[in-house]
Amino acid sequence: MSAKKITPFFTIGLIAVIALYDFWAYFQGGQEATISWIIIERWSTQYPAITFLVGFVMGHLFWPLAKTEKNK
Repeated sequence: MSAKKITPFFTIGLIAVIALYDFWAYFQGGQEATISWIIIERWSTQYPAITFLVGFVMGHLFWPLAKTEKNK
């Protein structure tokens, strides 16, 4: 199986695992244990560069790719 076929399943699986963990963390430790709370309330206030890096990564992931002979 090629990487082109595995990558979408890997990405969806990774998102599903993160979401399941976040639900589990919420029910075990409350809102303060969730991934979003850690990122928004703790990391982004203590380390503003993280906010920039998340924006940079989102731009990298969602910016349209240039058309080449390989991906036309």
